[in-house]
Amino acid sequence: MLTTNPIPNLISGVSQQADSMKFPSQAVEQVNAVSHIVEGLVKRPPTNHVSRVVIGDLGNFKVHPINRDSTQRYFAVFKSNSVAVFDAADGSQKPVNFDGAAEAYLTTSTPETTLEALSIADYTFVLNKSI
Repeated sequence: MLTTNPIPNLISGVSQQADSMKFPSQAVEQVNAVSHIVEGLVKRPPTNHVSRVVIGDLGNFKVHPINRDSTQRYFAVFKSNSVAVFDAADGSQKPVNFDGAAEAYLTTSTPETTLEALSIADYTFVLNKSI
């Protein structure tokens, strides 16, 4: 039996629960939209292409964002035997300096599963789970 009820808002997002378990403000699917507590259901903001930072096949890699503040945002790309850091604003590559045995510590054939990174303030800590 089909019933109609008023829906107060659409801010509860998507739910995969059975229809009888969902709130009226939850949807089954939400395409190109964002549930916002103040504005309600709004269109998803677009992505902006900044620049191409890597040309060719990357192979196995891991990407870690580094957000120091609203103007200094970077992302680090860990490959099997190298690390590259790029400015998120313009895509320019930044120099990476290794201290002591750090380069050997970061060398792995599976960086996407072996390396974990955490950025706190001005420091980024990288863990190699295989060592």
